[in-house]
Amino acid sequence: MRAKAQAETTEAQIPTLEAGKTAALRQLEALTGQQPGALAAGLDAPGPFPEAPGQAMLASPADTIRHRPDLRAAERQLAAATAMQGAAIAELFPKISLSAFLGLRNTVSVRRAPSRRVERLRRHWCERTHGVSAHS
Repeated sequence: MRAKAQAETTEAQIPTLEAGKTAALRQLEALTGQQPGALAAGLDAPGPFPEAPGQAMLASPADTIRHRPDLRAAERQLAAATAMQGAAIAELFPKISLSAFLGLRNTVSVRRAPSRRVERLRRHWCERTHGVSAHS
């Protein structure tokens, strides 16, 4: 009876222990700069204990923190906010734009016959100012 009660108590603790294991794995993944679930794949398979890489042991705490995915995302968000601030400041200044046209223009003009009214005005002007008839 006592052994059965102890087995039931142990079985009842399994979900709590598994949740603690998952939480510890997530913390390790965050501290080592890996994505969630990366360590679980390597640790679930039975085998010898994995060896720690030599570089990780020599890294400073600042380097380790710099590789955390959540801090990298926060750094990118800060950079984006800084860029938006720069764009907002640029909006305060006047905008100057220059435009130009590059092309060819036809320099040969076609002489049109003057209209009757223009011709009458020219004759009238010539007769009044010069006293000469402007028949051409």
